[in-house]
Amino acid sequence: MRARILTRTDRGSVSLWLIIFAFAVLVLLGFVVDGGQYMNARERAADIAQQAARAAVDDLNTGQLRHGDFVIPAAACQPGGPAYTLVSESAGNSASIPAGDCQIGGLMDGACQVPAPAGSQGPCVQVTVDITVNPAMPFGPFGTLTTTATEQATLDCGNANEGGAC
Repeated sequence: MRARILTRTDRGSVSLWLIIFAFAVLVLLGFVVDGGQYMNARERAADIAQQAARAAVDDLNTGQLRHGDFVIPAAACQPGGPAYTLVSESAGNSASIPAGDCQIGGLMDGACQVPAPAGSQGPCVQVTVDITVNPAMPFGPFGTLTTTATEQATLDCGNANEGGAC
C-alpha cells in the first residue's frame, strides 16, 4: 500500500469555509432580528394611532354637547392636544404624528372622510403615526427604519342595533 502524501494546498480550507459560513449566518440573523423589530414597530404604530384617534374623539366640546351638538374641537388634533400627548407619552421620541396627519372628519357611508364632506354624519378623527426603529445592523440603507400607520376613530353611541353617531 502506498501512503498518501498530504499536500499543503488543503491546509486551512475548512477554516476559510467556516469563517464565510459564520459571517453569512450572522448577517441572516441580523435580518431576522431587524425584520422582527420592523414588524413589531408596524403593529405598535397601528395601536398608538388608534389610541390617539380615540383620545381626540373623546375630547368633545362639552358646551356644545349640552345643546345636542357633537363637535370635536380643532385643538384635539393640534400639538398639545390629546392625540399628540398620547403619542409622545406612549412612545417617547420613537413615534410622532407628521404635520397635518391628525385630522377631524365626518362619517359618509360608514367611512371616516377627511375633511368632512357636506352632509356627513357625526365627527371622526383620522391619525397617522410614524415610528422609527434603530436596526441591529445600522449600516448602508439600514440606518433607521420608519413605519407608518393610519387609523381612525368615530364618535359612536347607543346600542349595537343603532348605527352611526349619536
